[in-house]
Amino acid sequence: MGAMNEFKVLDPSGHSTSAWDPQDLQQVEEARKVYDALVRRGYRAFRLEKGVEGRMQDSFDPREKETVFVPPIHAG
Repeated sequence: MGAMNEFKVLDPSGHSTSAWDPQDLQQVEEARKVYDALVRRGYRAFRLEKGVEGRMQDSFDPREKETVFVPPIHAG
């Protein structure tokens, strides 16, 4: 198993995480499905990198080490 990449999904309980190996094509495809499903639900994806301001992602990139998903904000 190689180095793991991670998704952090902000949710009512705080956040949940899922890790996947970017060298494992099956895990990459599963991570792509998770990414796409969250974006369809209105989540925004941001790349995290230590010491650098987060950057919004426009599409899934299996090379990103750490991605945080922020839920849609509803006024009300």
